[in-house]
Amino acid sequence: MASLAQESAELNAALMARTAGHANMLAEYFDPGGDALALIRAHRIPQALPDRLQVPPPLLPARARHQIGTQHAAFRAALTEIFERRMYGQWERLADELHLSGATRRYLNQSHRPRWSAIARPDCALQGDAIMMVEPNGGSSCGGLPDMDMLGRVFEASPVIGDFLRDVGAAGPDIMRQVADMLRSRLRRAGRSADGLVLVSDLREFVGDEVPGHIEIFAAELRRHGIRAQLGAAEDVECGTQSVTWQGQTVDLIYRFWADQPDPDGQYPVLQPVLQAARSGLVILFDDLDDQIATTKAALVILSEELEAGHLPPDLERTLSSFIPWSRFLADGPATVDGEKVDLLSWCIANQHRLVLKPCHGFAGRGVTIGRETTSTDWAQAVDGALAADEAWLAQMLVDNDAESVGVIHGGTIVSEKTFTSYGYFIVGNDVPGIIRRSAPFGQPSRLVIHSAHGPVFFV
Repeated sequence: MASLAQESAELNAALMARTAGHANMLAEYFDPGGDALALIRAHRIPQALPDRLQVPPPLLPARARHQIGTQHAAFRAALTEIFERRMYGQWERLADELHLSGATRRYLNQSHRPRWSAIARPDCALQGDAIMMVEPNGGSSCGGLPDMDMLGRVFEASPVIGDFLRDVGAAGPDIMRQVADMLRSRLRRAGRSADGLVLVSDLREFVGDEVPGHIEIFAAELRRHGIRAQLGAAEDVECGTQSVTWQGQTVDLIYRFWADQPDPDGQYPVLQPVLQAARSGLVILFDDLDDQIATTKAALVILSEELEAGHLPPDLERTLSSFIPWSRFLADGPATVDGEKVDLLSWCIANQHRLVLKPCHGFAGRGVTIGRETTSTDWAQAVDGALAADEAWLAQMLVDNDAESVGVIHGGTIVSEKTFTSYGYFIVGNDVPGIIRRSAPFGQPSRLVIHSAHGPVFFV
C-alpha cells in the first residue's frame, strides 16, 4: 500500500495535470486583483498577494484526517496523564517544567485542570506514513480558521479545479461551522441564550485599518453561521460587578485572539479584569488563556522525555511514537538520543544538520534556526545566544520530509516547483474540520516557511 506521502503526491499530480492545460486562464481567474478574489482582498487575507496563493489547492487522502484526530486525542490524553502522575495535578509544577516566567504565571487559573488544545492549529510535517507535530499552536488565538473556509469556497466555485474536486468527491474545509456550533454549545451550557452576543476580541493595536483583518473576517464568518458576533478591542471591554459590556451591550462570550505574549507585563493590566470576570462567571472566555499557556512548544519536550523513558501507557506510546519528534530543553548537561546518553550541547553542535533550534514560547517563527540551512559558525552562535537568553529554548529533531510539487500563480500563469511544505491541522473539540498547507515563498525551497504561500487542503 502506498504511504500517505506517496498517495498525496499522486493525487496532487493528477490535479496539476488537469490544470496544466488551462494554466493561463486559471491565472487570470485567480488574479489577486480580479473578481474571484474580491472577498479575499476585501478582508486583506495574505493569499491575495502575488505568489502567495497555491493553485491548484493541495489534496490529502481522507485517512490522514482520521490519523491526525487519533493522534491529537492521544496527545491530549498523554499530557493529562503526565500532569496527574508526574506533576501531582499541580499547576505550579507544570509551570516549573514548562519554564514559564513569573509574568506569564500571573495569567494562570488553577481552579480547573488544563484542557490542552481543545481548539488549536498545530504545525506538523508529513514523512511517509508519519505525521509529526512540531508546534502545538494551542488556543483560540491560533488564527487562520476563517481564511481557509473562504479560500476553500473560492476553489470549489472555480472553473476546472472545482470540477475536478467534485469529480473525485473531495471534501473541503468546514472549520467555522464547527466553531460556531461549539460556541453555541458553550453558551447553552452556561445558561445563556444561543443568540447571546459574541465579542471577537484582540488588543487595540491589532484591531483596525493598519493591520490584517483577522478578527473582522472571523466575526463575519461567525455571523454567516448564525452567531451574533461583533469585533472589538480588549481595552474597550467594561467589566462591572454584574455583567461585562461593550459599547453598552452585554457580552455573553468573548472569543479572544489576545494572549499573554508578546508583552505579558504590559498587557496584564488590560487583560486581568477580563480574566477575572470570566472566572467569576460574568462572561464566557473562549478559550481559557491558561489552557493555551499550558500547551506551548515546551509541552513537546515533556512528551518526548516521557516517550524516551517509556513512562506512558502502551496505547499512548504506540500512537505518539511517530507523532512527537525528539525535543529537549537546550541546557548544559546529559540527554538521551535514540537510547544513547550524550552531552547535549556538544551533541547539538556536532549534529546541527539534524536539528531545529527555537524558543519555547515564541510565535510567528521568531528565532527559529534550521541547522541544515545554517553555517556552522552561525549555528554555534545561535546555540550560545539561546543559552544566554532569559527564556527557555529547545532543540528539536528536524523532520526530514521530501520536497513536494506546489503550484502558484506567477508571471500570468501557473508555475509548479518542488519545495518543502508543512501542514497545520485545525482541532475544534475532537474534530479535524480542516488542514492548511504551507510552502516556502516562490523560488525559495527552504524548510523555514515563514511568510509562506498557503491554502486549504481538500480530502479525497
